[in-house]
Amino acid sequence: MQDLKKELDRILDCIRKHRDQRGDDRCWRDDVELYQEALPEGVAKAELALPPPLEMLGNCIKYVSCRHDPSQEYVSPQRTIEELEKQLKPLKQKVLDEYWRGFMEGYRDGYRDKKDNRPYRKEYELGGKKL
Repeated sequence: MQDLKKELDRILDCIRKHRDQRGDDRCWRDDVELYQEALPEGVAKAELALPPPLEMLGNCIKYVSCRHDPSQEYVSPQRTIEELEKQLKPLKQKVLDEYWRGFMEGYRDGYRDKKDNRPYRKEYELGGKKL
């Protein structure tokens, strides 16, 4: 039980250290340090790739502006991507459902030859010739 208490205290200290960093003392590398110190897997599952410098600086400017003026909402590009992917998921499912519904209706009703509107059934091939 004491080991668990020590581990909890260690993790809480890591989080407090990260939380208490201010101004220029706060950097993306501090996130990496927090992951390495507090998580058993370290940074193995973290996405550490940085965007191109101008894009990153633009995002930083938006973020800092938001911090100075809370009426401006800042949404990180990654959060925007995640939200769009979340919205896209049911749409993908709907398209897939509609595709299969149409496929099954066509199968049930028999596919139709475009020329003479006869159903493609086992007794017909393209061109209407029997098998």
